[in-house]
Amino acid sequence: LAVHDRLIERAISEHGGHVFSTAGDSYAAAFATASAAVSAGLAAQAELVSQVWPGGLELEVRMGAHTGEAQERDDDYFGPVVNRAARLMGAANGGQFVISTVTAALAPPGNGVQHVSLGAAQVKGIVDPIAVVGVSGPGAPWIDRPLVGSQTAVGNLRRPRTEFVGDLADLQRRVAALSDYRLVTLTGSGGVGKTRAATEIGFLTADDFPGGVWMCELAPIVDPDAVIAATIESIGAQPQAGLTGVDVIVDWCRDRRVLLILDNCEHLVTSVADVAQELAERCPTVTMLATSREPLGVPGERVVRVPSLDPVNGVELFVDRAAAVDSDFDLERDRGAVEAICRRLDGIPLAIELAAARVRSLSPAEILDRLDERFRLLRGAGRGQLERHQTLHAAVEWSYRLLSDSARNLFGELSVFAGSFDLAAVEGICGEVGDGDHLDLLSDLVDKSVVVAEAAGRRTRYRLLETLRQYAEQRLADRDRTADLRNRHLRFYATEASGAWRKSYTSDEAEFFSFFDAEWDNLRAALNWSLALGDLAVAEQLLVATGAFAESEMRYEHEDWAVEVGELARRSGKRSAASLGLRAYWAHQLGDPTRAVELAAEGAALDGDEVSISVCLIWQGEALVAGGRTDEALALVERLRKIVDHTDSTMLRVKAWNMVFNVLLGAGDPRFFDELEQARAYYTGTGSLAALSVFSFYRGNGLLYLADPPDGRGAHDEYQLSADAAHRIGNLQQALWAEFGTVNARLLCGDLDVGSALHRVLTTSHQARLWLLTQIALETVQLFHARRGVLDQAATIVGFVERYPAPFEGITGPFRAEVISLLHGSTQIVPARERGRRMDRHEIVAYALSTLDGA
Repeated sequence: LAVHDRLIERAISEHGGHVFSTAGDSYAAAFATASAAVSAGLAAQAELVSQVWPGGLELEVRMGAHTGEAQERDDDYFGPVVNRAARLMGAANGGQFVISTVTAALAPPGNGVQHVSLGAAQVKGIVDPIAVVGVSGPGAPWIDRPLVGSQTAVGNLRRPRTEFVGDLADLQRRVAALSDYRLVTLTGSGGVGKTRAATEIGFLTADDFPGGVWMCELAPIVDPDAVIAATIESIGAQPQAGLTGVDVIVDWCRDRRVLLILDNCEHLVTSVADVAQELAERCPTVTMLATSREPLGVPGERVVRVPSLDPVNGVELFVDRAAAVDSDFDLERDRGAVEAICRRLDGIPLAIELAAARVRSLSPAEILDRLDERFRLLRGAGRGQLERHQTLHAAVEWSYRLLSDSARNLFGELSVFAGSFDLAAVEGICGEVGDGDHLDLLSDLVDKSVVVAEAAGRRTRYRLLETLRQYAEQRLADRDRTADLRNRHLRFYATEASGAWRKSYTSDEAEFFSFFDAEWDNLRAALNWSLALGDLAVAEQLLVATGAFAESEMRYEHEDWAVEVGELARRSGKRSAASLGLRAYWAHQLGDPTRAVELAAEGAALDGDEVSISVCLIWQGEALVAGGRTDEALALVERLRKIVDHTDSTMLRVKAWNMVFNVLLGAGDPRFFDELEQARAYYTGTGSLAALSVFSFYRGNGLLYLADPPDGRGAHDEYQLSADAAHRIGNLQQALWAEFGTVNARLLCGDLDVGSALHRVLTTSHQARLWLLTQIALETVQLFHARRGVLDQAATIVGFVERYPAPFEGITGPFRAEVISLLHGSTQIVPARERGRRMDRHEIVAYALSTLDGA
């Protein structure tokens, strides 16, 4: 096998191919052209034929190729083109290389390469016969044998009426498990495609089971005692006098290599498990593949979870099924709606198929609009289907009926969560569970594929698929418990958020970031419930607690939250300092420092709690400096310094001190260095990478803009330290500011090879809607062009930026003065300046980026 792998990999590499998947001893590779793929395949076959194998062995390898567009993600390829290539490979015998007619047309015969028309062949997994072409070449003769798919299969497995859609490579990896385990159980939620996956596996492995692939459909069976009789009937065995039912099955299976598929076992788990265990012990030639919403619990069982479809395959399934009912269906016209439908339906194949069937009477956009009523909308009327496969509601209800009363109660209560949740939240919010505990019941819900468990670092998080969550929400409402659970949810997350907020800028800051990142959806839901209740105090508590994370991660929806809390305060006849302070932050961030100052000043004048008033003062100072109102900002330094001296909150102290640095830096005030030195021990003593990042950033600013003489190299090193620390905690905004600092340090030290780095900063800041950084970056761009002598470009940007006061005047003021000096006397100034003056912010950024391309 090592020699086989080396030969295959060499042939692929020498023809420019890229191996993107391996399963067992098989390879999947992508090529730039069809000709390269065919050449690689023939070269590999020739090498395999000429290789001298030990003991006179002949190693025959089957190959297949197809050509078309595939979707690439994480260095892997997906889509129907990949699946069709795998189907063709599966149709070939050892030593054969078969290709599609598409590939054959793009890689015509010649130079010793010959095509052999095999006509229309029935290929496994493809409903209708397709045209197949065999390929031979120098050293790789054609082996004349019937294609595998054309041979008659043994068993009772019925060919599906539609083609399998999904990750075929992943399915083949599951197939490989059948050779290592006697019993493999496919689990997953209702409608996720367990039966279809088992059927597909049966067809893919039919050649490995000369005794046949036999499907035992247990869904219609109600009586547990009828499992054995159903199995006997499925395999066509005959009852015999003196033999038990299991003895009959064992006798029939003796010396037969068979695959027995036990489909839909969840309502008969105990009985099926008994039969499976006895067959595993007494029939060494039998392999069993079960489908169930929970494992059978048999010793030696391999449990494989069938996932929902990924977005690419979800869209493919929708398109395939929609085209079957509407030949005029056009994906490109409705791609956005179709992608949203598949996402909203959690990639559940049954739900997607039922939604696609609606295109006969509704457009995809109309289907999307109605998904909040998905249980009414998604109903089918296909003949020959189980009733629970004809409506989404029935599929979910089938799972619900299999739960114990305690599990049903917990399932309903879990609907209160938005997104994922952890065990601590379940224990803190959900009610008494009767027998057992929350962990036992949660584990049972996971086993029954009602709840999804996912590893999140060293912890486990749980979630309900949205379809199941909506059903659980209805069951909770039936018990009249919705308001109670939402109140519990609100209290829990308000408390947890406040606790996590206090970990910002401390040695526990990793918990700050992980909590808010994981629980953002739940925090949004909690805030919305506090607004619905009219509970201003809790709404403000949540707003403030989420503010620092929203700032660092650029969660712009937080601005809407601040507005909504302010509106609640207004309806209550009050004003909210918390709302005003955080609205000021977002106004400043989005480029309106005047409005930011107004909001922050209004909030700072109120009688409020320490945190809210401090937030107002902090963002008032920032907006004043950013708006060029340096003297007013200096007047706030003493109030900001009082926050530093008196607060017991590490986060507020660091934020207030940061703002003192900003004001003094923007004013060019030499007190900056004294203030920075006083702060050094505190910042470094917090054990916080975020604190270390901002301290290094401000130290770099001081060395670059206030030191006499400027220390560009030292500043660059400090900025790099800041960026490294910010990246380690995932604070992208701080990292971007630090990267911008390195650009300025290089430029001010005479390095004009900063065009690409400046382009990257400007692009990212504009896309992230960081207008303050974008504005200051434009100040740097004008200086960059002026120093390069490209005066028309510098003058155009001058025309735009001079419409605004210089932000951080102590920094950008000298930039502007130097540019104006360099432009003096140029005939290009007036028209270019006027052109820039007429541009809006998006136009000037686009212009600046175009001037940096290749600069």
